[in-house]
Amino acid sequence: MNVLFATDGSKSAEQARQLVASVDWPAPSHIEVLHVDQLFAEDLQVPAGTYSAAHEKVREQLTSEIDRVKASLSRSGRQVEANVVYSDINQSGDIVSWM
Repeated sequence: MNVLFATDGSKSAEQARQLVASVDWPAPSHIEVLHVDQLFAEDLQVPAGTYSAAHEKVREQLTSEIDRVKASLSRSGRQVEANVVYSDINQSGDIVSWM
């Protein structure tokens, strides 16, 4: 079984994580945890370098949270992978680059 669990860290996402964790998925199962972080540097009016440092701290916190989610979904017979995608959104709303 392949399962995609997309999370934004909200209370609703936590409820969904609990549901995914509680399901007795058939072995072997693969659970992909995904979080997309949109970079909006041009929307913030902060001094050069400030946004970068603040966003790096957010990335570290997000990585820690995604690792916690991954660990909570791990069970025998499950392969759990986690990815954070950092994207840059242009004015039309299209993802133009991925880091």
